[in-house]
Amino acid sequence: MPVARRAGVTFDVAFEARGMSAVLEIVRAGLGVSILPVAGLPELPEDIVVRPLIPRTVRSLGVAISASASTPARAFLDQIASANAESHYR
Repeated sequence: MPVARRAGVTFDVAFEARGMSAVLEIVRAGLGVSILPVAGLPELPEDIVVRPLIPRTVRSLGVAISASASTPARAFLDQIASANAESHYR
């Protein structure tokens, strides 16, 4: 895990899960911890606690569209590009 390595942390990984629900059930059962993206995180049960990572980490996401994309799809892409440009100045 690059984030952990940069922070000088190593993990003793016994098992891994990729599905969000499986990861959350492992955590809920007290069998481990996980680093998950906040985007798309479902409403969590009260017995799961979320803590921010320090230092804060950032993920870059990409958007792909077809060369023959419709006008609404291109407008959506333009809106994303505009929002992304604005977020760099905050």
